[in-house]
Amino acid sequence: MKIRIKDNGKGFDPEKVRLFGNGLKNIQKRMEVVGGEAQIFSENGTTVLLDIPLN
Repeated sequence: MKIRIKDNGKGFDPEKVRLFGNGLKNIQKRMEVVGGEAQIFSENGTTVLLDIPLN
């Protein structure tokens, strides 16, 4: 299953994302646990792509 979440905001500076925050890093960790993949882009807003295997 593939999920795409996109907004049309300003995006964010990846260098300023908190290392120990519960947001974007948590999404990536949870995807790894289920064998999936998360990609996060900040270009003309923010896009989150989730690729989740369905067994």
